[in-house]
Amino acid sequence: MRWKARRALGDVMELDEATLRDLGMPLWMQEEARARRERLGDAGPGRFY
Repeated sequence: MRWKARRALGDVMELDEATLRDLGMPLWMQEEARARRERLGDAGPGRFY
C-alpha cells in the first residue's frame, strides 16, 4: 500500500504551482513545483503564458 501512496504523491508533485495553489496544497508543495518548473525551463505542456 505504501507504494500506491508514494505514486499518488508523485503524481500530485507533477502539477504546476498554480494548480497546486488552486487545490489548496501546502506552500512547500507549490514551491517545489515552481523550482522544478524553473529547472526544466518552463517547457511543460499547457503553459501558454
